[in-house]
Amino acid sequence: MTIVFYVYVSAPGMAARKFPLEKPVTTIGRSSMNDLPISDKMLSRQHARIVKDDDGGLVVEDLGSRNGTFLNGDRLATPQPLKAGDRITLGGVTLKLESESTTRVRIEAGGADALDNTILKASAELLRAQHQETDPRLPAEQLSKLIESLRVVNELTIELLRDVSVDELMKFLMDKVFETLMPDRGVVLLRSRLTNELIPAVVRVADGMSADDIRLSKTLVAQVVEKRNGLILMDTSTGSGVSLADSIRLSGIKSVLAAPLENEGEVVGLIYVDSQVGHRSFEEADLRLLTSLANVAAAKIQNARLMA
Repeated sequence: MTIVFYVYVSAPGMAARKFPLEKPVTTIGRSSMNDLPISDKMLSRQHARIVKDDDGGLVVEDLGSRNGTFLNGDRLATPQPLKAGDRITLGGVTLKLESESTTRVRIEAGGADALDNTILKASAELLRAQHQETDPRLPAEQLSKLIESLRVVNELTIELLRDVSVDELMKFLMDKVFETLMPDRGVVLLRSRLTNELIPAVVRVADGMSADDIRLSKTLVAQVVEKRNGLILMDTSTGSGVSLADSIRLSGIKSVLAAPLENEGEVVGLIYVDSQVGHRSFEEADLRLLTSLANVAAAKIQNARLMA
């Protein structure tokens, strides 16, 4: 699987921007001759650099700058390896490292069995159920799952209060989804305001999983985006009583969740996750959580677009 690295460049009073780390060496500093020039008086002309190592990873190195380079709050004395989520601070500027898979997303015509025996739930109904299930008399395991779901939704809601870009929020959303639902693959599609086309905003593949293209049927997309349904498909081999369409099972997929990014009646995209044969099967409670997270994220997207 090919991984593409980039950094979000942010500073007080400045909108975050995305910068891809495409070169073997990316130099950073105040001089316009750098690959990533940053106009900040606290930076040296040649301040730091990010280098790709022989294994495809990244290393950050301070270039003898006057005010230093900090990695996650610690000043660099020697070159240090980087991982997704790390924050590099130079003067008043922060670079947050992120990565994404080069897996492509294809929306294709599905066969007649594309949604056989699928559970479809209106997103509004799922949201009501998520908020109403707070009865302390619930079984301990079910109550524990509910409390965890509310914690995750609350974390995403708090993230909305920060001055983050839509791209950063989508990454955070996918982080939370992978942390709690543990899918093998996931994608967020956002609707273009210019063409109305659904465009991948985030694609995530779990470690060790195939980087094959993610194929979504037009039937599935229409159910989620146009009819505003949350969707869950599960394999009958799990004993769940809901059969997975043959065309999807043949792709090695065991279970699927999808939910609209909807807020106040407007759908701005969808989120899709799946798990492979031999891994976990999703439940309806998972769909309620995914729908709640999608609803919270949609509010931020709408607000960002209104402010643009």
